[in-house]
Amino acid sequence: MAVLKKLLATVIGFSSLAFVSAQTYNPAEFCTDAYNTTDGVAEGTGFCAAIPADIGVCHTFADFPEDSALAGNLSFVYIPAPYTYHCNLYQDASCSDTAYYWASAGHNDLTISLGGYNDNVDSWLCIAS
Repeated sequence: MAVLKKLLATVIGFSSLAFVSAQTYNPAEFCTDAYNTTDGVAEGTGFCAAIPADIGVCHTFADFPEDSALAGNLSFVYIPAPYTYHCNLYQDASCSDTAYYWASAGHNDLTISLGGYNDNVDSWLCIAS
């Protein structure tokens, strides 16, 4: 199984690959950098990883040591189709801060966020829509 995951991750271009289970939706893409394409759509670049969207579970980057390059460096989140969830991004490590960034369906460029979430996300909680 590990060889299959590594092969698929190489083909897809992610450092890790999460398989969908009954409680996990299509993984979100987290990236260290973002840029705008010529048509104005934000895209992720730099180090990217497919992060499982475990609905109702608070995660920190410590839960994904293979993706540690994202810790303190998150600038882009992509929530894939079908758009059946969103993720709240927190600046604390327990998903309990009263302020959070709502990463909705599609492309989320944190470099332009007003709340200072670029490179400043410590935990996240995905919620079914």
